[in-house]
Amino acid sequence: MVLSSRLIPLIALPALAAAQAQQCLPTDVLDPDGTNLNDDFGFGVAVDGARAFVGAPGDQNLQGTSSGAAYLIDLVSGEVELVLSIFGAQTGDRFGESVDICGPRAVVGTKWGGATSFIGAAHLYDLEAGTKIAKLSAIAPVVVDHGFGRVVAITPTRVLVARPLDSVPGGACGAVDVFDALTGAPLQTLLPDDPGGLGALGQFGSAMAVDGELVVIGAPRDGSQGVAEAGAAYVFDLTTGQRLTKLFPPAPGAGDRFGTSVAIEGGLVAVGAPLADVVFPDTGRAWTFDAATGAPLAELIRPGADAGEEFGTAVGITAGVALVGAPKAYGYRGVVQRFDAVTGAAADALVPCDSDGGDRVGSAISTCSSTVVVSAPTGGPGPGTGVLHEFALDLGHWSSLGSGLAGISGVPSLSGTGALEPECLVQLVVSNAAPSAPAVLVLGSSALSLALLGGQLIPSPDAVVAGLVTEPDGTLELGFQLVSAIPSGLDLYVQAWVLDAGGPQGFAATAGLTATAP
Repeated sequence: MVLSSRLIPLIALPALAAAQAQQCLPTDVLDPDGTNLNDDFGFGVAVDGARAFVGAPGDQNLQGTSSGAAYLIDLVSGEVELVLSIFGAQTGDRFGESVDICGPRAVVGTKWGGATSFIGAAHLYDLEAGTKIAKLSAIAPVVVDHGFGRVVAITPTRVLVARPLDSVPGGACGAVDVFDALTGAPLQTLLPDDPGGLGALGQFGSAMAVDGELVVIGAPRDGSQGVAEAGAAYVFDLTTGQRLTKLFPPAPGAGDRFGTSVAIEGGLVAVGAPLADVVFPDTGRAWTFDAATGAPLAELIRPGADAGEEFGTAVGITAGVALVGAPKAYGYRGVVQRFDAVTGAAADALVPCDSDGGDRVGSAISTCSSTVVVSAPTGGPGPGTGVLHEFALDLGHWSSLGSGLAGISGVPSLSGTGALEPECLVQLVVSNAAPSAPAVLVLGSSALSLALLGGQLIPSPDAVVAGLVTEPDGTLELGFQLVSAIPSGLDLYVQAWVLDAGGPQGFAATAGLTATAP
């Protein structure tokens, strides 16, 4: 187990609360040193465990305007672990146009920079070694821009790179090339199996998301329902390369662009249609589906949305919670709305307190368990600099146990977010404690409930993290991650003890907190 005492100001939010009016929420802002105007930091973002992989395709990095870069950021420490760029990049290549990460491997797409300056590429990296494994080019030779590299995805064994502008007789239908994630060797090409008619204009591959051996692929200009550019999405089995189902919007509208954004997790698929007219033009909406059957589950509509918000520009899904971005809401400040992915019930809107008009919060969304990272690619200290906002969702993984010991301000509290899963971020927050006071965190695999210093020691003291100090406001925030899997069903118990000279016992303690590994 790796622990960090860095204070990360995340807000823990109930997984499903009643919808309410806009309120801003404090977030951790990721804005690494070295980003500049028009870097577009956050144009693409992917979260894997406690790391974020972020594209900044407008970055200059001494090689030309918009030559591009990609950042690997530790979400526990907030530090940049690695900055990637390509030697010899040219102005306008936009390395970082798309990014994805899975364990030690990552893939970065470029808009330009292939065999000619107007053909894209993708680059496969070993992040542990900090080296490039391979440069990926379209499996079918191309001589014009087919959009290769603008959308990428990665699994433990495969890399997917889309060609959404790939042409066939009758129009641009798109394709997705699949490569070996260890070597970069080409494996196969996924194609829509119904490219005729209006569907030939689908731009298959405009969005992609993977979960295990399943991939969902957006085709936002598909018109095979007989409605021009209503959109569609496909679910493929990567093991066989076969299409499982094709998803259509239950209420198709011309130009809605269903399939502009997609997400998949745990058998659920979310698909955005940002140009759908819902009461007002281009308000946008999204739907969720059963990944196996293609059956629609819920329509997601943002309460009180206005014209032109383009709700559905980005979608995410985690632990049965759907998240949908509307980057043009509130004067282009942007917002991310939460829903129950199965019922469609709206929960809170996530609006960072430190965002402003023009930031476009919600342009991209990535999740890992309770960690949600949202991009604002035009936010930051100057136009187009870009920042990320990090939220923590309370998904009900943690529960209180026993009682605490009162100090000068009463009994301090301890709350937790995040699942006990490898590489995912867990957040523990102490509040209502003595200010600027030494503290320890006790962790154990069983409950002890031993009388101690007038209170109860809840966990067995299998590990003690010392050297902690509360903030002047009496809070203490800790992030940690499991570096390897623990047995399913194993319990973890934690408790914080704080030196409190003004309290009745000279110490204060929180109640215990417990979670079980899934």
